Amino acid sequence: MSSDVVTKKVIPIQPVKSGGKDSSEFSLYEKTEKVYPRSVSGQFARLRWVMVWVTQIVFYGLPWLQWNDTRV
Repeated sequence: MSSDVVTKKVIPIQPVKSGGKDSSEFSLYEKTEKVYPRSVSGQFARLRWVMVWVTQIVFYGLPWLQWNDTRV
């Protein structure tokens, strides 16, 4: 038999100290970046706001309409 030995590369996991009160706590996950909202402008943003207003007016205004002396 030949002496072909397959060696696996071992990558050690380095724990990172967390910012907690207890200095013995370690985190194996990277802190996620925060997502900040930004202002959006354009034709579709304007159309979205128009549709929001139209649907809200229909939703809140429809109960006030009367047809044939009955409420809708």
